[in-house]
This record gives sequence, structure tokens and C-alpha cells, in this order.
Amino acid sequence: MKCSFGKTIKRKALVAGFTTLRDMGKTLPPKTVIWECTLDCNMACIHCGSGVRDPHRDELSTDEITGIIRDLSHLGVMRFLATGGEPLLREDLLEVLQTAKECGLETGFSTNGSGISEGNITRIVKAADSIQVSVDGIGKTHDGLRKTDGAFTGAINALKLLKTQGCRQTCMTSIISPLNIHELEDLYKVARENADLWRIGTVMPIGRAAENDTLFLSDRQLGSLLDFTCEKMHNPFPILIGENLGYLGATYDPQIYRDNFFFCGIGIISCCIGADGKVRGCPELPPEGKFIAGDLRTERFQDIWEKGFEHYRNERFSHISAECRECTDLDPCRGGCQVMSLKGMHCTKKRLERFGT
Repeated sequence: MKCSFGKTIKRKALVAGFTTLRDMGKTLPPKTVIWECTLDCNMACIHCGSGVRDPHRDELSTDEITGIIRDLSHLGVMRFLATGGEPLLREDLLEVLQTAKECGLETGFSTNGSGISEGNITRIVKAADSIQVSVDGIGKTHDGLRKTDGAFTGAINALKLLKTQGCRQTCMTSIISPLNIHELEDLYKVARENADLWRIGTVMPIGRAAENDTLFLSDRQLGSLLDFTCEKMHNPFPILIGENLGYLGATYDPQIYRDNFFFCGIGIISCCIGADGKVRGCPELPPEGKFIAGDLRTERFQDIWEKGFEHYRNERFSHISAECRECTDLDPCRGGCQVMSLKGMHCTKKRLERFGT
């Protein structure tokens, strides 16, 4: 079964509209800009995509990032989201997010929850429209994955505080690996009790996780994860699948995306500002070499956005393999997640076919 005609038209229209306007001399602004506000963290998660052990000391200053935010607002960006590291380790995080709100941007950040308390919850829900709290297992499983005693209790307390204090949208996020896949049902229950939605992802082959093959789901485990997700889709509680899994094939894609469709928006509707001001497609891409589109310390964001990201906008898909370009599902897949391709795990369809779906 192919991707539905309606979804195909919507996907093509999104890219075609962007390309047509660019050809006419107008580049549409990104809808979402993600700010990697710090690489510093108070935990040592074994699946961390950064793997940085020492605090990053070349971070954008408060004045630098607020100036950038004003440029984003003038350009027409809709959302400004912070990630890390652990964002709440930046003392100016809430000040920066409040500035973004005053500039008309929707705001949010991702956190391990340890920095959320009764002392700052009022400021947090005022400055952030949406907050993602990571919960990767139940009790000792979560603590073990994050190498931090009490991490699970802290994350759950943070979710409860956000819920009771009126956070506009609270999302629980879980990275699924062979070490916690047996707790899917319990994680689902925790998410339903404490959050507005649940976002599921799998480990990416970067940072600390790059050489740890025990963290990557087997093809059969991946199929089991998607079977579980499809089963839960019959309930009203929202579940989102992480972009790194990409197009899910003819069996799973219609069930999980339903009225929506998979689309990785790098370079078309989203991008990431690194901790040091260098711009790349998404926060999961390594902050190096070919992935860097420009530097906000020497260039304007608008110039970087208009002139960079060419290979993401190239509908000939010259940046992906010949095998992918010849695939009948190239249109919905678009070559899969570039981060997952670093370890050859970008073709979810092929993995599921090996599983037997």
C-alpha cells in the first residue's frame, strides 16, 4: 500500500511552495528554530548524543542570543525552543525565553527535570509554552541509564509540578533501547498520568552512543515497538514518534501518522543554532564540517538561512545514496534520517521488511 494521494500532495506542496518562492527571490523563514543553549549537563546518560564531559565555555552570551531572537522575530519565525545539555543549567534560560515570548515567539525547552522546583515553577510556566521532560525507564532503569540516583523521582516530580501549575503543554519523552523496551507499558501509564502527550524515540548513533551497539534496537525490537505504538493509537492519549525513525513503511506509516505525514523539515521549516552560534540542520547532527551552514557570530541568520542548507532543498536528492534515489518510497521517505545514516540505520522500511512486516 502506497502513501495516500492526499498526503503525497501535501508533502509535495510544502516543498514545491518553498522552492517556488525561493526561485522568485523570497525564502520562507523557518517555522521553528532550536537553540542548543548549553552542552553542560548534570547527568551522564549512556545514550547522550553529545558525549561532552566538560562544560562548553564558548556559548553565546545573553546579549548575543537575545539579539538573534529579535532577528528571528522580524524574519517571521514562529517557535523558539531550547535544548542542551541541560538547559536549566544556563542561569539566563528563563530570561531568554521570556524575551522570545515578548517578541511574539512560542517557546519551550527539553529537560531532565532535575532543575524544576516549587521555587522556579511559576517563572518556568510563564516563560515556556511547552516543556519536554525525559523519562527513559521506571525507577532504577531510568537512574541507571542516566547514571544519576534519584533521576526518575526528579523527572516525575517535575512533570507533576508542570501539570498542577498550569504548563500549557507538557510532553514526556522516552528514548527506547534494548535496556528499557520491556517497560513500554509502564512508561505509557506514567505518561498518561503525568503529561499531555508522549514522544518516543530510539537511540541515535552519535556522542556516547555511537560505539555502544547494545543501545540500538534489533529489527525485531523495532517492529515490536511500532506494534505497541499502533495498538495504543486506538486510545485518545497522543503518542508521537521521533523523526529519526522517518518513513515507517506501508504497514505502520498510515496507522501511526494517520491524518498527518512524516516530513523531516531540516533546512525547509526548521534548523538549529549551536551553543557557539554555528547553525546546522538539527541538534542531533554533529556540530562539525559539512553539517555547519554558517556562524551567527560573523553572519546574519537571514543570510545563513537563505544561502545555506542547499542539499536539504535539492529535490534531486543528490546527498543520499543511489539506492535510496531509486527506491519507490523516496517521496515519503526523502532518504531517511541523516543522523541515523551515520550508522546505516536510516531505512526503517528495510529494517521492518527484515522483521517480516
